Amino acid sequence: MRWFVFVLVLILTNCSIDELPSCEGIGFEGQICKEYQYVFGRYNGVNEYEYDLNTGFISRIITKRKNGSIEGVASYSYDDEGRLLSIVFKDSKSQLLKEKKIYYNDAGDIEAEVILGKTKTEHNYHYVGDALITEIFSVNGQIKWSDSLEYFSGTNEIYRKLRFIDKTLYQITYYEVFTNNVIEERVTNYNGITQTKKVTYYNENQEIIEELTYSKENVLLNKVAFIYFDGELDKIEKYNESGEKYEELNYQRY
Repeated sequence: MRWFVFVLVLILTNCSIDELPSCEGIGFEGQICKEYQYVFGRYNGVNEYEYDLNTGFISRIITKRKNGSIEGVASYSYDDEGRLLSIVFKDSKSQLLKEKKIYYNDAGDIEAEVILGKTKTEHNYHYVGDALITEIFSVNGQIKWSDSLEYFSGTNEIYRKLRFIDKTLYQITYYEVFTNNVIEERVTNYNGITQTKKVTYYNENQEIIEELTYSKENVLLNKVAFIYFDGELDKIEKYNESGEKYEELNYQRY
């Protein structure tokens, strides 16, 4: 077994991304079976996906280090309507790290996300009709921040989000949608001075194809490119402010 693992690691380290091993086991056509991570061009590990063959939903994601050893496992559970209810995270020794629980209101919208681990975090969502108007995030019962969302009159198109810390305005995020499938998010401080900006591009199928993050001086800090093949996400490439690719996620499918 040790020899097999060594050979597999050697193959993954030296082969090109286009030559990665194909999927193993049983899955549905088009579903992700493995997500390979490369950091600065070197193989760094893999997420292996398992599915419930009755529903087609993800049942487990096994994270393995570059040497083939298991780093952790995430297990997923759903309700009868197919909504995600919980994700349980365990380490390589099956010790519980944390559990994320998701709660829904009668309309089917997410009402709360609770993470139980060394600390308890809670993210609550409040709606008027089908419009999200407030988000509150707390740690161990103490509110860390709250967001108030505002929309263009008579629409469900968000205009801005106001973040408050200790009931004091901390920052504002403005949203602008352009006709060429581009969304801009501009974050300012409470005085309205721009701190960061993110520009997201979509293709004609409304699939995200690029994310650009800029500094307050409008200098490109980070670029994330989403690359598709036959209509499916094939890989994600991340570049730093120097234009150097520092991470790549490559997807294998059944």
